[in-house]
Amino acid sequence: NDVPNVAISDRPTTSNTNPPTGGKRICLNNESYAYGGDMTQTCKWIRYKEERRLLLCKEAEVSNNCPLSCGQCCEDDDTYTFLMNSQVVGCDSLSNAAVADESCEKWKNGRTVRDGCPRSCNFCFVSKLSSAGSSLM
Repeated sequence: NDVPNVAISDRPTTSNTNPPTGGKRICLNNESYAYGGDMTQTCKWIRYKEERRLLLCKEAEVSNNCPLSCGQCCEDDDTYTFLMNSQVVGCDSLSNAAVADESCEKWKNGRTVRDGCPRSCNFCFVSKLSSAGSSLM
């Protein structure tokens, strides 16, 4: 059954970040989500411009589908791998700051490394969308 797990609460919902039956928290944008049905307006598109992100992430549909872009959570994608020095590696290979600085902006395995490894690349957004300060953690 592909019905999303939704909890009713006074607090902002983080239904995409609830632990699945295995107990591990999921912090991924819905790759098939398209704002307003426009396939070019993905979670990445929402995240690309700060003014747009701040506006759209106030909408429950957007924040539920784009928790990473909206700053509800920030975790590396455990399934994301890429080639580095002819070896298949994951986000844990970016623990060295110099390696991360060199790698995070590169396009690898269908997306930028920072998109697959936001925590390791220090590409996380703060969850308080009304703050006037910097949007990056």
